[in-house]
This record gives sequence, structure tokens and C-alpha cells, in this order.
Amino acid sequence: MRTTLFVILTSLLLAACESAEEKEQRAMMEEFTEAGHKITKISFASLSGNLKAAMQTGGPENAIKFCNINAMPLTDSLSKAFNVKIKRTSLQLRNPQNKADSLEAYMIDLYGQIQKMQKPMVGKALLTRENEIRYFAPILIKPQCLLCHGTVGAEVKEETYALIKEHYPDDSATGYQEGQLRGIWSINFGPADKVKKARQTTE
Repeated sequence: MRTTLFVILTSLLLAACESAEEKEQRAMMEEFTEAGHKITKISFASLSGNLKAAMQTGGPENAIKFCNINAMPLTDSLSKAFNVKIKRTSLQLRNPQNKADSLEAYMIDLYGQIQKMQKPMVGKALLTRENEIRYFAPILIKPQCLLCHGTVGAEVKEETYALIKEHYPDDSATGYQEGQLRGIWSINFGPADKVKKARQTTE
């Protein structure tokens, strides 16, 4: 009982000591975490819906062609629609244009460690050292992903992999298992000061 009371009192004391600026920042990160959830959900639905249609039309080969031609432009159009920069990245790339920056690489490694510990992996917005608001969320391998990202010669047919290598000569995005961390969603909302001003004008 005394331990519980101590924990409660400590939590209340820490909350009371939190400055107005810290409270504002915490509230802002919670707001942009929710915004990040929404954007990734809509972006995933758009990309996966188009990919599924391509797969149904012509199998993995058609899906590969779709990704090669349309994935980046579709992501760019979603970025413009939400006035953010949306990116999907990994440490095992297929498209070299999606190479992770230093913070993205750190977050991928962090999510990998969390998965190894069998802890929940959740999306989160944070304020960077460069004073930018960025959101990150894990991308996990689903069963349908294995047709192009599984083990070559097993889930990925040899002829499918030959086409992958034709479009992406330096591909390293195979060998995954269902449920494994593939990479992350990375959303850049822009400089915090600019975002604050934009919020104030709409309130």
C-alpha cells in the first residue's frame, strides 16, 4: 500500500513539475502521433489496394512492374495531399531511392530490438534535434508480401526473382518471414515552428 501511494505521489509531483512548454510539446507529439496513424493507414490502404489489384490482374510479375512504375509517384501524391513527406524505408532495400537517413536507420534498428524482445511496436511522433516533427511506424511482413519478399526458390519463384533483379539489380529485400520487421513508415511534418504557426492560423 505504501509503495503504491509513493508511486502515485511521485507521478503527481513529476506532473506538477512539468513546465508549460513541456506540456505543450507533449500534447503536440500526441496530436502528431494520431495524425501519423491516420496518414499511414490511408497510405497503406491506397498502396496495398493498388498492389492487390495488380497482383490479381497479372500475379507477382505484374505487381513488380506496378511497384517499379507507380509506387514512388503514388507516395509523392499522398505526400502532397497531406502536405507532408511520406516515405517507406528499410535496411534491406529494393528501390535504392528509399535509402534510410541516419534517424530512420536508428528507428529501424530500435524497432528490430523491440521485436526481438517481443514487445509491442507502435507508431510514434517525436521532435528531432533539427526541430522537425517526424513520425515513425513499423512495417511488418504479411503473408501476401512473401511472394516478392520471401525466400527465393520457395515463396519467391525463380522467374519472379529474375524480374525483380531486372528492375532492381542491387535488390536485398528477400529472405523475410511472416511477421518479421520489413522496415518503417517515415513521415516528416516539417519544422516545428512552421507547424505551430500553421496550427495557430487554423484554430
